[in-house]
Amino acid sequence: MIYIIIFFSAILVLVLLSKNNTKKFANDPTYKTIYSGKKILVIDDNEINIKATRNILTIYGFSVDYFMSGEELKNANIDLNQYCIIMIDELMPNMNGIDTLNMLRMKTDNLPPVIALTTEDKLEAKLKLINNGFTDVLSKPIKNEDLDVVLFQLFK
Repeated sequence: MIYIIIFFSAILVLVLLSKNNTKKFANDPTYKTIYSGKKILVIDDNEINIKATRNILTIYGFSVDYFMSGEELKNANIDLNQYCIIMIDELMPNMNGIDTLNMLRMKTDNLPPVIALTTEDKLEAKLKLINNGFTDVLSKPIKNEDLDVVLFQLFK
């Protein structure tokens, strides 16, 4: 019984910290001025993941465009160089993240940094994505702290 109480107390603390962290970022004008006007392209087959990713990125001031698959993007006529970052879900049906990245490389020689989005948290899986050409990897759901590290590396 005591373990159940401790478990649910820990979950409550994590939820409250997460909400406070998001409020901190939402109320900090620094992020919106640093990244305002910059565009990010997100490719993910899950609408909920797209909404979550878009929500966190707009808190930072980014403008976000998205596609539901690599195949959808393949048929689109867009200038990939208008984006400062492209984020691609690693696991998508038909055309996975690595296949999508390779397709994008064929569209342009000057691809912006490409971040893999993954539910996998193991180092080996992240290294595989880096070795396949991704600039960096973020675990889903995206945490502000992790995004800060990636953005610092890209915009330093």
